[in-house]
Amino acid sequence: PRSTLFPYTTLFRSPERSIEIEGGLPYYLLLMCLKGEGSIAGETFAPGQLWFAPAAAEPLSITGASEWILAYTAPDPLERLLVS
Repeated sequence: PRSTLFPYTTLFRSPERSIEIEGGLPYYLLLMCLKGEGSIAGETFAPGQLWFAPAAAEPLSITGASEWILAYTAPDPLERLLVS
């Protein structure tokens, strides 16, 4: 069964180059770093850290090779979440 708290979760990997998560989304996002190190929105991250992006937030840039779990509360899957 699907979680009612976070109906959509996805695993994604950030290569050495930067990945940007688009801004202005109508839902909040929770991002958990599983592996790797780098920066997100100019702040350093490490495995096990959780990042919260409020609804209508600015775009988030992730740099550094890393692996993440992303959870969000959209009623339908977001079709264009990651923009590189």
